Amino acid sequence: MLLMEPKRMIQDEGLWGTIRFVSRVIATPAARRRIWKIRKTFKDYGDYINAGVLIAMKQGQSSGSQVA
Repeated sequence: MLLMEPKRMIQDEGLWGTIRFVSRVIATPAARRRIWKIRKTFKDYGDYINAGVLIAMKQGQSSGSQVA
């Protein structure tokens, strides 16, 4: 799983997108801890993980439909 590797992030998000992401992670201690846990999980179990999914919703918004 190369998703959280710097080189892959630049390929996926571009240089400025990666810089923006990293700066926000640095500025937010809780996010920094979550990102490090995700990276560690990817490194530890990378041989067994085929895909990862992230579902996010802004606070105060409800989903109009639910996925089964």
